[in-house]
Amino acid sequence: MKRRALKNVALTLCTALLTTALGCGAGNGDPVADPTPTPEIADNVTPAPTDAPQLKTSVNLMADVDAGKAETTELTDEFLNAQNRFAVKLLQTQYESGKNTMISPVSAMLALAMTANGARGTTLSEMENVLGSGIGIEELDKMLYTFASSLDSNEKCKVHIADSIWFSDDADMIRVKDDFLKTNAKYFGSEIYKAPFDDTTLKDVNDWVNKNTDGMIPSILEKVKKEDVMYLINAISFDAEWRKPYDESGVFDGTFTNATGKGEKVKMMASEEGTYLEDDTCTGFMKDYAGGYAFVALLPNEGVSIDKFVASLTEEKLMKLLNNRVYTKVRTRMPSFETECSFTLNDGLKAMGMPTAFDGMAADFGNMAYDDGNGNICIDRVIQKTYIKVDEKGTKAGAATLVAMMKNTAFIVEEPKEVFLDRPFVYMIIDTENFLPLFFGAECSVK
Repeated sequence: MKRRALKNVALTLCTALLTTALGCGAGNGDPVADPTPTPEIADNVTPAPTDAPQLKTSVNLMADVDAGKAETTELTDEFLNAQNRFAVKLLQTQYESGKNTMISPVSAMLALAMTANGARGTTLSEMENVLGSGIGIEELDKMLYTFASSLDSNEKCKVHIADSIWFSDDADMIRVKDDFLKTNAKYFGSEIYKAPFDDTTLKDVNDWVNKNTDGMIPSILEKVKKEDVMYLINAISFDAEWRKPYDESGVFDGTFTNATGKGEKVKMMASEEGTYLEDDTCTGFMKDYAGGYAFVALLPNEGVSIDKFVASLTEEKLMKLLNNRVYTKVRTRMPSFETECSFTLNDGLKAMGMPTAFDGMAADFGNMAYDDGNGNICIDRVIQKTYIKVDEKGTKAGAATLVAMMKNTAFIVEEPKEVFLDRPFVYMIIDTENFLPLFFGAECSVK
């Protein structure tokens, strides 16, 4: 398989492949840019005075500070296989029988990789196994930077990726490590915001997501919890025209038979394509966009249910299908569709092998923030929202993933102390200004 085709597999899965296999019920942005620098943040490492005024709005800390420039590296087969494995498993954990499902593996990967840069110990090793099949986080950072940098974007095929980190301005809740912010700015171009984590932050976060998904994901967050201390967010938008648009004569009213066997009236689009896919469970085709991307459709064979087909997917199966593609004429029909989905990925990610990151007592994000002894930081929730619209002109798709870090203080509650004066004791009566004893004694007997 050509290296370029391999590089595009993960994004293809994000915007097309898995969606086509399932459907999903119902920004314009700039190309991926060089990483934006991050600041040296003095009050990250020194507790602010307890009476220090809190921010009234989010403050962007990115101006005029250089975090260094990342270098690209070779995308290995190990990395590409790991990304496809992550994509398949994430889909399988979110899919419900008969329900439309669309996930963005790329968006989830980038948000979680930023988070993993703050992890240590078992928490980190579990995340490395889930995200990179054991690839170390430093190497994974480089690979993801290279992948994102390689994505084409032009006037007819616009791809935009953005990342941001938002942390509480309350130093009693979290003191973020500067190296953690620098690493994510270097490899992910993360914008850094210090925020009051109130209703203004809720609006700022949702506005940021809306802007960076070209309005396809208007909001990602419903409320700011009092335990929330940090949000790590990825947003991606894809807006592409078909290389060969559908002719008007090829668009007609048709019927789509859903998973329950019921017929649905739809706008059907017919075309002749040049790439055919087949194995013992499905047939499919590829349709090119006006850029370095393609829509991949996989149709389970008669007698193979969509449930069984999704369950059978593996990264090896997908790669074999793509590697064995045949360049030949293939007549196709596809319905136009528009859909949006929303998921909380917690249970799926735990099932995939990273439960410790969500454990309020066991999680170790010591590379993210300083330990103040007043609670432990862990992942509270991972939220993803997706949108796609496919019609005769092309495809628009957007996704946003938010990782919410919380401070768990429940386990800090100590057992109450006990002092039973049931034997001889010393006592004082003192003044509370100078703490000098006005009376001082020892009680050896109470009779």
